[in-house]
Amino acid sequence: MPSPASALGQKIGKTFDEAVLRLLKKYVDELGFALLKPEEGKKLVHLTPTHGISKQVDHVIVEKGRRDPLVVVEIKWLKDSRHIYDKGGWIGGMEKILYQNPTVRGAMAVLAGYWSPRILQQIQYSRHITAIVMATTDEVYSIFAKHGVNIDIDKKRNAIANPAEALAQFEALTEEEQAKLGDEIVKVKSHQLFLALRGLLTPVDELSVETIEVVLRTNQGNILRQTFTSPERARDFIDTYTGEQAAVQLKRVIKEASTPYQTSLFQDD
Repeated sequence: MPSPASALGQKIGKTFDEAVLRLLKKYVDELGFALLKPEEGKKLVHLTPTHGISKQVDHVIVEKGRRDPLVVVEIKWLKDSRHIYDKGGWIGGMEKILYQNPTVRGAMAVLAGYWSPRILQQIQYSRHITAIVMATTDEVYSIFAKHGVNIDIDKKRNAIANPAEALAQFEALTEEEQAKLGDEIVKVKSHQLFLALRGLLTPVDELSVETIEVVLRTNQGNILRQTFTSPERARDFIDTYTGEQAAVQLKRVIKEASTPYQTSLFQDD
């Protein structure tokens, strides 16, 4: 049985998750698409397990009457920085999904809680992932307080000071009141969520290649990766590191790189 603090965190996460889903379903329907349930979506999205561990996609958006995944969605509540690695570990997985599923146009991370600017910057580093923070931790707790659920924070321990009391207050609410609380959390950023969805789901007038990504792996394990906007620059890059002077060039760039096994020194200016 979970502790009162864990149980309260789960309740907050579930309340947020369900509120986002109600909003997502409404907007996806309005845009003429369908939001699949997790058990349906995981059958469609192909993701090779990493180190034997399978990652599950929360939600998948498809065209009505079709089964090709178009957008994948993850919904995450983060209470504090202590859970950032297990909650944020899906970021790399979402990037893999895009590589392994060519029909997917992009991924969306709908977030609430302690998502610092540094973490958000890491998420947004991938142009294919749209991250929206619907509410901060303080904003979530403030909304809970308006509904009679008072969550006090022990700043020294960085933990909820009264988890059992707050949990009892939340469980005293009816299902309708809990749903109303969740809807209030997502209300402020709801239009931003709609615009992001519309942007991902609206097809372009004419499909074309926007960028070319080249990844070179040496027999030593070094990875050299760069994105280009023109085929000519991509070919120059490949020729430089696979031609007659490849060994010399590879040694130079690996030595100059700040980290030996992955470098982003190559800039397509």
